[in-house]
Amino acid sequence: MLNDDLVLNWNTEKNKQLKQERGLCFEDVEIALSTGGFVDDQPHPNQERFPNQQLLIVLIDGYPCVVPYVRDNEKLFLKTIYPSRKLKSLL
Repeated sequence: MLNDDLVLNWNTEKNKQLKQERGLCFEDVEIALSTGGFVDDQPHPNQERFPNQQLLIVLIDGYPCVVPYVRDNEKLFLKTIYPSRKLKSLL
């Protein structure tokens, strides 16, 4: 579970790219976390290729989205966001 003291960080250029290409942005993740959209927090399944990455799963407009991130103490650096049809069928 994530605590309320965490600081979310991201690359602003990546955020612009996500808005254009996927219609999602990291601010959507912040809103989801602050309004009860947290679903799960789990290790990345491919730790060999993505060491130290975790997957944050949040509901954005009712749709499950995966947000890979790296944690540094009380800071989370968000890498990207993608909607997950696989998780949609499981929820």
